[in-house]
Amino acid sequence: MEPVSEETNALDSMVERERRAKLVAALKELPPQMRACCELRYVQGLKYHEIATAMKISIETVKAHLHQARKRLIEKLGEK
Repeated sequence: MEPVSEETNALDSMVERERRAKLVAALKELPPQMRACCELRYVQGLKYHEIATAMKISIETVKAHLHQARKRLIEKLGEK
């Protein structure tokens, strides 16, 4: 095995920064309530019922927002 070069590490870091920037931009395009659901779920790690309580919406609405957000982000970012 060959050691990973600093150039490869720098390239990987650059690619990761680009991916994160695209994700952040795509998240900003989501409707506010949908974006808030995503932040509570994926950033803060809340469970569906916790999100529903915090946002004063139903669990079904939370599920719908997260499903639609994932769908929109996949379409926007072109990933599966």
